[in-house]
Amino acid sequence: MKITMHAILCSLALLSGSAAAAAEPVVTVVPQQQWPVSLSEKASAEPSAWRLFDERQWQEFWARNYRQDPPPLPDFSLSSVVVVSGGERPTGGYRLEVVRAEKAPGNWVIEYVVHKPAPGSFVTQALTCPAAVAVFAGTGIIRPEVRDITPPEPARRSP
Repeated sequence: MKITMHAILCSLALLSGSAAAAAEPVVTVVPQQQWPVSLSEKASAEPSAWRLFDERQWQEFWARNYRQDPPPLPDFSLSSVVVVSGGERPTGGYRLEVVRAEKAPGNWVIEYVVHKPAPGSFVTQALTCPAAVAVFAGTGIIRPEVRDITPPEPARRSP
């Protein structure tokens, strides 16, 4: 009886420990600051994200894409600075907004919305790559993934 009861208690302890590990809480953070940008070099046709880790990468990113002085330098020891690209678009006028970052099991997922140009607006007739540079509190975002949460457009009715 003692051995059976001990085995049952050990099994329960193992099950409760693995359930606690499997139920890792979801952590959600919103950007403290962000700048909409349009990538000019080496832009991927697919949505992507990468982290800037230091002042040198920050300066190089802004010089490569804008050839002007960057915004004020974030504190890289306290922040994760992430560039999020929405992928290639057929014209100018698109803007990307980072909404939040969520900690999923094993990685971070950056969620964003793409704002389309207004109907009838004048836009650049060239492929563009809308993006945003977002600053998040904490240094835990290393290799982020992306998720486009742009609401679908309502279906057009034919006359």
